[in-house]
Amino acid sequence: MPIWAKGVIGTAIAGSVVVAAWSIWSMVKRRRDQEKNRALLSQVRKDLAALSKKGIEPGYSQGQYKIWADSLQECFQGWGTCNNYLDIFKMIRNDADLLLLIDAYGIRKVSGGKLNPVDQEGTLPQAMVDELDANEIFVVNQVLAKNGVKTSIA
Repeated sequence: MPIWAKGVIGTAIAGSVVVAAWSIWSMVKRRRDQEKNRALLSQVRKDLAALSKKGIEPGYSQGQYKIWADSLQECFQGWGTCNNYLDIFKMIRNDADLLLLIDAYGIRKVSGGKLNPVDQEGTLPQAMVDELDANEIFVVNQVLAKNGVKTSIA
């Protein structure tokens, strides 16, 4: 066998090992992220029950939170982020509103767009961290705090 063929075979084997290792790592990471997402949503529901016992009730219907969650997901789809996400957070009046919005968003997939084929899957706080820069998250948290919301996005 010519020496160049040995090099090609060695490179192919090394590449296969790297691809297999990356695939395994991705699968483990995805499962860990899914468990973390489910735990977050479970905690959100517990926090909502605790707020209800304190008399802090949501100000909108379940349908409204779903509409907002759908709008936020649409806003995060593809390349870049639309600018109307802040309008939704201006409507949040208490912690129950924010927690119900997070619950309505659940775990969703956000497309990276045509030029970025990597999709992200996660909760609303995770999507916001992926889509917004630190200053934009700071502004969202300021709007929430101004409205009396003690919970922050990230």
